[in-house]
Amino acid sequence: MLGDGSRANKAFALAEEALLYVDNDDYYQTSLRDIAAMIAIASEVNNQDFLDKLTLSLANEMKSTDRMHTQEKAFLLLASAALIDKAGDIQISMNNLPAENRGKLPAFHLDATELAAGVTLTNVGASNIYRNVSMFGVSKIAPEAVDSGYKISKKYFNLQGEPIDLNSLQQNDRVIVQINATPEDYQTHPTMIVDMLPAGFEIETLLTTEDAGKQGVYSWLGDLTEAQVAEARDDRYVAAIDLTVSTYNNYYRGCAGTANLAYVARVVTPGEFSLPGVFVEDMYRPGVTSHTDVSRITIEPAQ
Repeated sequence: MLGDGSRANKAFALAEEALLYVDNDDYYQTSLRDIAAMIAIASEVNNQDFLDKLTLSLANEMKSTDRMHTQEKAFLLLASAALIDKAGDIQISMNNLPAENRGKLPAFHLDATELAAGVTLTNVGASNIYRNVSMFGVSKIAPEAVDSGYKISKKYFNLQGEPIDLNSLQQNDRVIVQINATPEDYQTHPTMIVDMLPAGFEIETLLTTEDAGKQGVYSWLGDLTEAQVAEARDDRYVAAIDLTVSTYNNYYRGCAGTANLAYVARVVTPGEFSLPGVFVEDMYRPGVTSHTDVSRITIEPAQ
């Protein structure tokens, strides 16, 4: 902006060398975030050569939106706005006919028949256009269990601490659901645990540290972990807790090594239902997540 192009180019070159570093102790730092931020800066000062190289790097680092954290999304919005502003009007033909929609963000609305027949979009302008394809839908089959950064398990007991058969439940039974989650590395993980309820269950009460341990009614659960947040919602159990297996972080940051959580649920509706798996994720690292298998339960009417 001051007109000192030589020093600016050196600064951008140093920034480019540092772009692919990784700081595992920073919740928000990723190469995707850094590249997107630099695109916004390079566009602001009209450094086109650097902008072209960064755009290619951005394509290589891009990932699905459900695996992005808030910082990545925010800087991608800035980068997208900068690139769209620089691009000018996009020139596209559809099926070899000039597109009716022009401008910086043309849109095409196709019905099922047109999609089935096939659509060809062609760049007829002088500038590059980068394509990204996203598809959304609901799977016909339940997802398999995933371990990607955590070990997690869920067990069911009666009030005496005996394992129960989920295919022989009766209406009005009460069950204790125990959840254990442990991270697989030594980083600090601000962790969210979500356990969706089967349609025939309702949460009756959340168990606390006083309910278990050596003096608690449910001592067989062991020492329960105190979560920062624990909620009984209509269709799910939700807990937030900081976890790490590092002794250093446990001592200085008040983290737990393993989450040992539990709640009491009442069986309210007879029938056969899907039993969702329990889900855990790092709130700032969306790719660090695990969940258990989905299964089925059978609930008989009360005698």
